[in-house]
Amino acid sequence: MRIMLVPGNGNADVHSEIWYQWMTKQLRSLGLEVVAENMPDADLARREYWLPFIEAKLEGDDNPVIIGHSSGATAAMRFAETHRLLGMALVSACYTDLGYDSEKVSHYFDDPWQWEKIKGNVKWIIQFHSLNDPYIPVEEARFVAERLGSDYKEYPDQGHFSSDVNKTEFPELLEALKKRLGPWTGSMKTILVDAVYTFVIQEEGSFKIFEEMRGLLDAFPNRKIILTMADKEGFKRYGLDKMPYEVFTTGRNPEKADPKYYETVLKHFGLSKDDVVYFEHDEKAVESARSIGIKAYHYDSGKRDLAALKRFLDENL
Repeated sequence: MRIMLVPGNGNADVHSEIWYQWMTKQLRSLGLEVVAENMPDADLARREYWLPFIEAKLEGDDNPVIIGHSSGATAAMRFAETHRLLGMALVSACYTDLGYDSEKVSHYFDDPWQWEKIKGNVKWIIQFHSLNDPYIPVEEARFVAERLGSDYKEYPDQGHFSSDVNKTEFPELLEALKKRLGPWTGSMKTILVDAVYTFVIQEEGSFKIFEEMRGLLDAFPNRKIILTMADKEGFKRYGLDKMPYEVFTTGRNPEKADPKYYETVLKHFGLSKDDVVYFEHDEKAVESARSIGIKAYHYDSGKRDLAALKRFLDENL
């Protein structure tokens, strides 16, 4: 997996300007390969020079990621129309030339955007914009976010994420990237999943996987472990022998209401309390997990609020 940082136009120097060098160092410290080189035609950022350059730098990589800022974000989107990417981070993105001659000559805006092709070629897209960007109206970024279905973050006071606000570090972007690049850094948390009445539900007298929840969990690349207290008979009754994830049980010795249950889980898998997040329908079990420092969420099995569950996972993974 290779990450390429594509800066804005205007002769931007990735080795010294704004947050580019800081981001490069942070990602490399995680053991990630980062391409951070000054672009050809750095002033005008013309399409005919930039896209072949990006292609050459990412050639041979099966899971490339592009971080694009300003004109770099525009170039990243055009590149993704014809190339597969693991992910893409768009900072201060636009989809029109904004009436600027300097943007018109880049030729990125000559053709209609192929939004569906971009979405089909990129597994995840994160996007950052600020209400007080002096160059790109927020409506541009919101339009891009709507068309691409990006994970869109909007701020009130970050300007162009550039020298206009003295943006020398970008921790918000770094944290968003770390969440998605966990498998390549070894830092990804494990999701502990309550079994019966959460992941496994009862309908029409039988137990089955809650498929909507499975779809939500499958969207996260994290390891998942289903936690239960079921004995051998319970395993068959609840279908726990046919789960898509690992399953752990103590056979009710101890039970989930006892903090020793979670201590046993962590010891069994060689994990620490900081390596996991957990969601569970039983309030006593939630409190038990929290008592040893596990980040735990009480999932209301009656409401089945998957949007709230997703927020918990997004905020804590």
